[in-house]
Amino acid sequence: MDPWLQDVRTGWRSLWRHRRISVAAVLCIALGVGVNSVAFSTIDGLLFKPLDLPAAHRLVTAYVSWPGFEHASFSFANYRDIERDNEVFESFAAARLVTASVAPKAVSSGRGASNAGVTEGVAAEAGAQRLMAQLVTAHYFDVLGVAPARGRAFQGDSDELIGSPAEVILGHDFWRRRFSVEEEVLGETLRINGRPFRIIGIMPRGFHGTYRLVRPDVYLPVTMAQLLVPKANLENRGNGWLLSVGRLSQGVSIDQARASLNRLAEGMEQQHPRLLDGWGLTLVSGGEQDLPPPLRSRLASASRWILALAALVLLVACANVASLLLARDEGRRRELAIRRALGAGFGRLSRQLVTESGLLALLGSTAALSLAWVCSRWLPAALPDHLPVRMEPALAPDGRVLAYALVLCLVTAVVCALAPALRGARGEIYSALGSRGRASGRRRWGLGSFHSTLVIAQLALSLVLLASAGLFVRSLQQAQRIDPGFRSEGVLLAAIDPSLVGYDEPRGRELYDRLLQRVASLPGVESAALGEVVPLGVGGGQQRGILVEGYEAAPDERMNPDFNVVGSGYFELMEMALVAGRTFDSTETPGSLPTVVVNRTMAERYWPPGEAVGGRLSYGGPWARVVGVVEDIQYQSLGEAPRPYLYLPWEQVWEASMELHVRSQSPADQLVPLLRREVATLDPALPVFSVRTLREHTASALYLPRLGAGFVGAFGLLALGLAVVGLAGVMAYGVRRARSEMGIRIALGADPRRIFWQVLRQGLSVVSVGVALGLLTAVGVGQLLAGFLYGTSHADPVTLGLAAGCLVLVAAVAVSVPARRAMKVDPVSVLREE
Repeated sequence: MDPWLQDVRTGWRSLWRHRRISVAAVLCIALGVGVNSVAFSTIDGLLFKPLDLPAAHRLVTAYVSWPGFEHASFSFANYRDIERDNEVFESFAAARLVTASVAPKAVSSGRGASNAGVTEGVAAEAGAQRLMAQLVTAHYFDVLGVAPARGRAFQGDSDELIGSPAEVILGHDFWRRRFSVEEEVLGETLRINGRPFRIIGIMPRGFHGTYRLVRPDVYLPVTMAQLLVPKANLENRGNGWLLSVGRLSQGVSIDQARASLNRLAEGMEQQHPRLLDGWGLTLVSGGEQDLPPPLRSRLASASRWILALAALVLLVACANVASLLLARDEGRRRELAIRRALGAGFGRLSRQLVTESGLLALLGSTAALSLAWVCSRWLPAALPDHLPVRMEPALAPDGRVLAYALVLCLVTAVVCALAPALRGARGEIYSALGSRGRASGRRRWGLGSFHSTLVIAQLALSLVLLASAGLFVRSLQQAQRIDPGFRSEGVLLAAIDPSLVGYDEPRGRELYDRLLQRVASLPGVESAALGEVVPLGVGGGQQRGILVEGYEAAPDERMNPDFNVVGSGYFELMEMALVAGRTFDSTETPGSLPTVVVNRTMAERYWPPGEAVGGRLSYGGPWARVVGVVEDIQYQSLGEAPRPYLYLPWEQVWEASMELHVRSQSPADQLVPLLRREVATLDPALPVFSVRTLREHTASALYLPRLGAGFVGAFGLLALGLAVVGLAGVMAYGVRRARSEMGIRIALGADPRRIFWQVLRQGLSVVSVGVALGLLTAVGVGQLLAGFLYGTSHADPVTLGLAAGCLVLVAAVAVSVPARRAMKVDPVSVLREE
């Protein structure tokens, strides 16, 4: 070990002796590798990090497939048949994530007042809070291969759980938040949605089921679905509301499982031809349920481009490091030549240089991981507050990110540092010992030099990143200009669900009517209305099959438009344009004839022009009459193609979970306390959650474009900075190498201003070549990015011109510094040195 330790000590001394170059190289490596580590950590955490479950590679997610729709939910009845009859799963389970209500303060359960988490009377539980509950079938924990850390899991089969005592298993994080660690909670009672549940278990730390981003607080038997999911029906085979996950048997591949389940699906279709006509089963490897496969596919496509653009930043950093170490190599030619003259062999010098490269990689990787750690704390903060997800655990750097960063650092250090240094180790001894550092400036740092080639590559890649960033920013600007079809200013949203605290439909309607009256009378409030779905929400779409009177559907046409349940006054509050007919009003009551409102696209698709109002359709019940047509709006994403949309009257279609919309002239921070006070006056146990303005809500539709613009913009600025530093360094190095020549020319009568312009011209010639190559490359890259842009051409001349102009301007400033230094060379000092 002694020779290696000696190399380390010598390497540290060498890095310290050339500390300016060493610090610059470490910063370049840190920025290049850090940017790639952040991108990799984000993408890996969201999409690819394995679930922390035993034998996770054998887990698969199962979906119901229909013609034109491959990833639908299971009904409990269909899940039960597949669990019983399949031949490919070691175990099979289903789950559903829902919101529930629990009070923050407790009333003693009779075991002692110390039970801070026990609740017994919902009427006394002021300020009830929302929690995330997961309904699970009996063998859910068996499928995932995890048992409760304390207590037990649910016992028996799913059928046997029907009518069994209400039991709950706590998530570890929820248990730590709500109870003291020393407290014995097993056997205690927790009241959820107004019903007592007996605590039978606590899950281990770090267990979150099949979710990356969502953290369930409690786990409940799926047979309690009626308490938490009013639409859930355990016997209705056509009512899909469960997501299924299975563990493949040993030796069974996913292709074999697909073939076996397809045969099983065909048999079930023959048994229930009316309900299961055309249905099938789809398997997806991995048990993750945070992101549906279509969204996962789109994110994976975008992630490839993020990684590719991050790699361009690393290439710029590599070129910068190579330029810096080539400059150091020139300064060490005499040192390396002396060491060779004293007997050091090529292998000995190479080992020393490898050690120095490793030290640079170590320092660079440490700084890069520090940058990744800081960004892992910042990125979750950029997520909209009203989304019930936690990104911190998914984005935290782990061993995979560490390995990725170390490999990048080692490759960067070896490729960029070792190769230039080895040129010095192989150099001619006598020429190196006789050299006094004189060189022709044109030969050493003109267009044909290796240094300039590196700078040209840096500039071209930087322009590509700047242009890409500009396209994303322009796209974001265009997206913000898209008219969503409603006015979001001055609207406050609040999610309310009376069923969480035990309200049935009659009591719930009475509560909402009183709440609307009280809120509408608040100072500054113009109107208040109810809507189940808020436009432009993340994952806010829902569909319903329909029949239209007089319309004959094509054989492969699926008539399942998106829909929303809204109350009277909703369209006026949102300021949506009325095309024909009327909107919902006081004539819509639970006992009146069913009515609906459709959007323009739906009216034009299913009725002749001008005949939609008065037409009839059925959405699973009696015929409903179309009373109005409203203008299209942006429903799920900005810039989407027009889609049929159906509005159902809340006064006729009961939905417990609704979004209260309040249009007011008062600021939101003044209105929120008043709103919470009115809700607490009506029922102190009723939770109010996801309070935000409509503008804040719709901003989530631009979250991914903003994230993309932020990532690529940061990449472009970093690449620009690295390229400018590299250009300035190369020019300064060239001026130092040509100092003798310049001094002699000034001594012979040359005008210093001519030398200034000569250096400036040579620098700008390098810049012009880099800009030209960069523009050509940017046009091609922009064409590949066109699918991610809103209303922006991939070859937008304004964006390309601004990016090129910015690069030329900054580069000209960087070149002018060494050019001014060149014109101030003292000829007397140069002649004395000669």
